[in-house]
Amino acid sequence: MNILTKIVLGLNILAAGAGIFFGISVIPGKVDEIKKEAESANADAATAKKGQRESEKKVTEKEKELQNKTNEASRIKDEFDVFKKGQESVSERLTKAEVARDTFKSEAAAAKLLNDQIQGKANELQQAKGKLAEYAGLPPAQQIRLDLARLAKLEAVPTKKPKKTRPKSKPEEAGLIGLIKFYNDELEYYVISVGADNGIKVGDKYDVYDANDQHLGNIEISRTQPLASIAVSQRGRPKPPAPFKNGDKVMTID
Repeated sequence: MNILTKIVLGLNILAAGAGIFFGISVIPGKVDEIKKEAESANADAATAKKGQRESEKKVTEKEKELQNKTNEASRIKDEFDVFKKGQESVSERLTKAEVARDTFKSEAAAAKLLNDQIQGKANELQQAKGKLAEYAGLPPAQQIRLDLARLAKLEAVPTKKPKKTRPKSKPEEAGLIGLIKFYNDELEYYVISVGADNGIKVGDKYDVYDANDQHLGNIEISRTQPLASIAVSQRGRPKPPAPFKNGDKVMTID
């Protein structure tokens, strides 16, 4: 029994008692006034009770609303915990990715350095192969010894000196030095039939003519022996389209 019910019940008891009392000792008009007041009190009590029910209903609604908010807050907290855990996982994966990237960059730099070293060795190997090919193109030692022996055995061709009573010779005849005697096509040098005993010196330069006095090119002495010399095509002059032949004339023109 709530307080409003107790109040109404008390008022009814008082009204009944008052009715009996006033019925005996008070004038009838006063009784009506008290009844009206009792009825008003009952109406107020009913209004108050109705207000209490509405208040209780609102309290219940607020409790439900509070429970809903609590549940929503719990759900949001759970979602936040999941998100936070996922964020930590993403951060961990990001850290691992950065470590992997730095490791890859280091390995790439090491691989580039190794590749540069390998390329350098490959270049050195290619150069060594080129030199080996050059050495392979040289004649064997026995052939060189034979060429030098052949050079040593060549006889000098004496230069022709015109007699005083003889008519003046042609410039080509007067300038004859010697003859081409041999050509080594592997080392590209010539052997001519005159040497140091004939006044030939290293660095001397001469013209070469064929039997028809057709100019063929120029040679330069690179080595001398007493009776023969070695010559190569003169540097700075056009190289002949074909090597000079045995018997071509080595000449100097005044």
